[in-house]
Order: sequence, then C-alpha cells, then structure tokens
Amino acid sequence: MANAKIGSHPSYSYQLVDNIDSSFDLSLSDSGKVLALDGTAAGGAITVGLPTLSTAMAGFNVKLVVKTGTAAHVVNDGNSKIHAHCVKSNASSDTRLSGVSSITFTTASAVGDIIEICTDGTLWYATCFTTNGIEAT
Repeated sequence: MANAKIGSHPSYSYQLVDNIDSSFDLSLSDSGKVLALDGTAAGGAITVGLPTLSTAMAGFNVKLVVKTGTAAHVVNDGNSKIHAHCVKSNASSDTRLSGVSSITFTTASAVGDIIEICTDGTLWYATCFTTNGIEAT
C-alpha cells in the first residue's frame, strides 16, 4: 500500500502565541498556535475543548504550554479519542494513554509543562512533557 496524503489543514506552524486566561473550545482556525495557559489570570484551572474530529481537519495541531500557576489544566475531547505518550521529567517513568477523553496536568504543574496534540481526523495524538505528570480520564 502506498503512502497517501490524508489532510492539508492550514497551520500557523507554532509562529503565533495566544495567552489563554479562561476555559474555551478550540476552533479549526487555532491550528498551529502555541497556547500559553495563564492559570493565575484564570484564577485556577483552564479547560481546553478539542474540536469535533473530521477528515477535513487532518493535520490540525496545537501546543499548550503552562505559563503561570499550578492549576490542573485540562485538554478534553469528550469522546475517548486521545492517545498519548507523556514523559515526566522528575521521574524515570512515562505514561502511555490509549482512548482517553481528557488529559489533565497535575495540580503540581510547572511553568513550561507542555502538551502537543495533532490529529489525522479520526484520533488525537499527544505528546506531553511535564515536571510532575498528568492524569487521564
């Protein structure tokens, strides 16, 4: 079987940074953005809702970075379609997630903790780099 292009969703290629100080749902126009999660301004945790999956959005990607605060920020798709590999820097272990609805930074999140997430239009694929780990549901 030959390799086939399955999407060409336009992207900012991580050249645009948005400061996020409240919960919101991503839209297709957010593809390629870096989202700086400002928990201090939000007064706590921020929930980021992922767009509904479709083949038209294949290639959609976003990077979420903890900017301030130690809140339990959440990335949620609500449909158990997230698959991830998460590495915790203060331990010699990692976490693999398969078919979860959300990824949550622990309440001990640190400035610079990152989740990068992309899609082929049918599933979400995430890579997480955190200081103290993540939780999944």
